[in-house]
Amino acid sequence: MPLWRRPWRRGSEVTAIKAVARFLILTFLLLAGLLLAGGPVSAVPIDGRDSPYLALHQNDLVIWHAWNAETLALARREGKPIFLSIGYLACHWCHVMQDEHFRDPETAALINRLFVPVLVDREQQPDVDAFYMAAAANLGLPTGWPLNLFLNGDGTPFFGGVYFPPEPRSGMPSFRQILERVSQTHAQMDSEIRDQGLSLYATLRKANHVPSPVPGLDQTADHLLEQVDSFAGGFGVAPKFPYIPALDLLWRAHLRYGKDRYRDAVIASLSHMIRGGLHDHVGGGFYRYCVDAQWREPHFEKMLDVNAQMLALMTRVWKETRDPVLERTIRTTVRFLLEDLRLENGGFASALDADSRSPRTGRMTEGAYYVWRDQDIRRILGKEGADFLTVYGLENMEAGGVLFTLDDSHRPAALERLREARAKRPPPRRDDKVLFDWNAMAAAALAEAGAAFAEPSWIEAAEQVLALLANKLVTPSGIPAHVLYGGKAAPIAVLDDLAQGALASLTLYEVTGRKSYLTTTRAWLDRARSAHEDTELGGYFASPHDGAPLPVRLKPMLDHPNPSGNALMVEALARLYYLSGDTELRQSADRILETFSGSLDDSLVHAAMVGAADTLAEALQLVLVGKRSAPDMAPLLNRVLRTDLPGRILLVKAPESRLPKGHPARDKPQLEDRATAYVCRGQVCSLPVTTSQELSDVLRDMRRFQTSGK
Repeated sequence: MPLWRRPWRRGSEVTAIKAVARFLILTFLLLAGLLLAGGPVSAVPIDGRDSPYLALHQNDLVIWHAWNAETLALARREGKPIFLSIGYLACHWCHVMQDEHFRDPETAALINRLFVPVLVDREQQPDVDAFYMAAAANLGLPTGWPLNLFLNGDGTPFFGGVYFPPEPRSGMPSFRQILERVSQTHAQMDSEIRDQGLSLYATLRKANHVPSPVPGLDQTADHLLEQVDSFAGGFGVAPKFPYIPALDLLWRAHLRYGKDRYRDAVIASLSHMIRGGLHDHVGGGFYRYCVDAQWREPHFEKMLDVNAQMLALMTRVWKETRDPVLERTIRTTVRFLLEDLRLENGGFASALDADSRSPRTGRMTEGAYYVWRDQDIRRILGKEGADFLTVYGLENMEAGGVLFTLDDSHRPAALERLREARAKRPPPRRDDKVLFDWNAMAAAALAEAGAAFAEPSWIEAAEQVLALLANKLVTPSGIPAHVLYGGKAAPIAVLDDLAQGALASLTLYEVTGRKSYLTTTRAWLDRARSAHEDTELGGYFASPHDGAPLPVRLKPMLDHPNPSGNALMVEALARLYYLSGDTELRQSADRILETFSGSLDDSLVHAAMVGAADTLAEALQLVLVGKRSAPDMAPLLNRVLRTDLPGRILLVKAPESRLPKGHPARDKPQLEDRATAYVCRGQVCSLPVTTSQELSDVLRDMRRFQTSGK
């Protein structure tokens, strides 16, 4: 796994210590000198109205600046390096850095005197975060959050890491020692830093264009299968992330090729996650990742993007298996979204903090809201406690841990009593930012789940989200915005926003039949093409041409672990192409694949791109002829929406209307005035069918059809 994808976690401090120690040993041997002198920096501090994370730091002793062109100009004018700290509200180690350093008078005074301090909420400015994560990885620096980097006045990073201790520890200098030495290094190695920056930027630009053939779906699935943990499911060793795009690709390969080994890997992985500590058995939903390989010890952030993706994957698998454990988990995950993350405006908050105030100690503690002790459970459940603990276990019975299940048994009444008891504890902070891309992911997942389970309220919730994105996440100049917080929509939307929004809008078009969603899809994709597309070399930049100042605009191609922006664009362009017949959309998707295919050598981080390429090449087009509101249309629609169909393109057309020129079902008729279904791949269509059972058989046959597979 690339360094920049490894988040900060308990136990990884040693890695950071070693990396920083090596750098500092060389620095100590080569450099000597006095500290830079300098007066206080005069600039407007960060605005806490922009995000809860910035609000949390507004009273720090460090005088934080926003990331913008004015701050860069200030650093150049003052001749000082920039100290850039990137974090987010739910980040435990961000809070540790704040308590130990940013609110410490001596450390804060040193930062203010020697540097221009800049604080960035990574969720508010994901393009800034992505660039500096990639830059740090290329420099061989430890990465994760908080990402703490030192930059030249032009934004060039030259040193950094993640967590720095307040006192020397295990051979690692204190943070104050690091600040002093970094300041000296900047003063004495200005030309070397500039040369390093030129080399770094050349490397990052080169990664934006690597043409070559795209790996096949089967080839990638086989490679993924080799990385699956056969004992505990998921991929790799601790820390364990869901890696949902990779699991999704394995599931797609199972449906396309009928290979049991792909199916078994996905079902086993989901089973371990659901039964283990990644899943919040009491309150529903999932944590971001686990720090151990067996899914027993979660890192306690509960993020909207993780839960949206888990909901989508579980729904896809349930459509095929009808597993009651999956259904139960889907329903509690939806409840978590609708009850714990949903805001008054109809959107979803981005996250719940990992830390909360411990009811026993009164201190902010990681996981305090979620952990249980054996005696807690027995006290709350009384005589039922002993039976409950034969079904649910705790990683550490005395000190406390999260619940995991020992089998597939279920005790809903007991879990509800624990949920009521837990609600009396001090809750974790909620980050009430409405993020465009994460909300779009949640809307798409809710729409699919609502259609699969015949839950119209879930679909209605998804539609409210899309309405909010289209009408409220807009800047005063009418440009889509990335964040809505405190009534303010800013900054300008990034690539992931527009692509995820287009995919959610396409999903709601298929689920509801409302043509206005196609108009919304087209508007967001047009914005992406005008503001993000590299018309010279192909592919799409993460940031728009009028976005945040960055030394290099990157083109996202890695799943991190959400699907990459360019993979999302291929998927969205492909789906709208098949619905509209607009060949320019297909050509744009082809150019993306031509641009990046040579980089697709690590299937774990390129799974979404391979899946999107499969949609573009092998889309399954479903044409239902008849009135959507007709009684005999409902069974056909329900069959389609309750069957998992990779690369699904659903279109309901009136008998008298015609499909776009070149569509394989363009002139297919309705049979005997009855709702009629055709299933097409490429230029080949099935015979017409008019019953749900006939359609079910055709769907299962046609989804395995491939023109270029094995």
